[in-house]
Amino acid sequence: FAIVFGITIGGTMMASNTEDMRKLSLAVKTAFSDTVKSNPCELKLYVRMFSLLSRYSMHAGWFGFLLGVMSMLISLEDFIEHDRNIGILAGGLALALMSLVFGTMSSKFIFDPLKHCFERDLQPASESDGDKIEAQPQPKPAMFKVILFSSLALLLIAVVVLVSLRVSMLEKGG
Repeated sequence: FAIVFGITIGGTMMASNTEDMRKLSLAVKTAFSDTVKSNPCELKLYVRMFSLLSRYSMHAGWFGFLLGVMSMLISLEDFIEHDRNIGILAGGLALALMSLVFGTMSSKFIFDPLKHCFERDLQPASESDGDKIEAQPQPKPAMFKVILFSSLALLLIAVVVLVSLRVSMLEKGG
């Protein structure tokens, strides 16, 4: 979890300036408002920011996967020496798989829907006499909020399960 979100936020901070990062919270507030209250320049910035967050979270998931596989390979000798106890490899396997899950879920269920929400608002409402109309306020679909909240709930449940498993492993070992 920390690997994926640390790399995602850190990469976005490195790729953006300070003023753009300050507007990120405004972008989230705008996404949950009933109508868009942003000009096209701000909407383009929001699309760019959420596109970066989506891309970095997916890449961070794969980076965590590689770290998990490397951890498993490092532990392979201990695995063989200790009667092939799978518990020795379990930590690396968990890191590899959970990094992929967190990276993919945050990319596809949090950042991409936010990006597409603002992309939709950038589309011209209609064209008359060849003139494009600037971004018009449009109501946000209620389903967007349901998807976003359910994704956040799934991430929270996954974190709680991981913490409870870790606590139970510590209690058994200690």
